[in-house]
Amino acid sequence: MAHSPAVLDGVADVAWDELGAGADEVPGLLSEVAEDGSGSDEALTELFGIVWDQGTVGDVSAAAVPFLAEICAEPTLPVELRARVALVLFSIGRGGGYFGASPGARKWARRTGRHDLDAELTAEARTVGACHRAVEEAAAALLAEVAEVPPRLRAAVGALAAVAGDAGREAAPVLRDLVPTMPPAHGIAVEVLADLVDQGSVPMRRFAAVEAVARDLADRADAEREDGVTEVDLHSPLVDVLAEHLCRRAPAVTWRH
Repeated sequence: MAHSPAVLDGVADVAWDELGAGADEVPGLLSEVAEDGSGSDEALTELFGIVWDQGTVGDVSAAAVPFLAEICAEPTLPVELRARVALVLFSIGRGGGYFGASPGARKWARRTGRHDLDAELTAEARTVGACHRAVEEAAAALLAEVAEVPPRLRAAVGALAAVAGDAGREAAPVLRDLVPTMPPAHGIAVEVLADLVDQGSVPMRRFAAVEAVARDLADRADAEREDGVTEVDLHSPLVDVLAEHLCRRAPAVTWRH
């Protein structure tokens, strides 16, 4: 399936070769993903490794965000592909810098004196901030249309509320209203996510339910991978958001019993 003319419009105008290692491959990979051919899954995996390199983001990540958002919003593309693209956007929105995210790297830099750590951290903060702002803008636009996307995509787009800033909090009531239209596992996760972004807290008993869902999905994923089925990948954004990134790592999250 060829992508629509509106998708990736302007991708050739970006100076990708000035944006770091591997960036010159990004326009071709974006095109492969948008065309949804036999190599789209492999292309998205390779693209993910460039724009989210072991948890770090850079200039190339920010430049890719608008095009990833266009792919995610393209109604002619399969739901499963669009959901995985939403996860890439979410990951960029939670990404950090090499030195900022790694105490070991900072310790090494101080010990060896091979980097001006303060300068590196300042530069990283600017770059990471640009990435997060790009994702916030893209996520806000996608969340504004979340009620119109297919039910099986709503949870993946809903996960972007975690990286959408004020727009995520504004979307929380809409996400709660959509819970009955989602598969049960998605609904539990999205309802808890709405509490997290809206109130900053969640009852421990409900988090326990999400953990149970995550374990069940992990078991199903293992079984279905053995059978060559990949549809379960659609669940992964919610598992990542709730069971790992937000509930266990975000310092602003508090528990209420």
